[in-house]
Amino acid sequence: MSVAIQELETCNFSDHETGRIDCKACETGYPRRCSCGTSGLIHAEIVKVQGNGYIQLSRCDKCGLPG
Repeated sequence: MSVAIQELETCNFSDHETGRIDCKACETGYPRRCSCGTSGLIHAEIVKVQGNGYIQLSRCDKCGLPG
């Protein structure tokens, strides 16, 4: 399913605790170690989309790539 970006609720990764394996803002099972080689952590957030749907977004706190 593809979702137009303007239909996404705002995802604010600045609420996440960079470098903390016990980040309180992350969804269950996160953060996880990133394979980018920079010792980054992948943080995740559930975002509501139009039509009562949800998606999970994730991002490494060092390299910025999605997890």
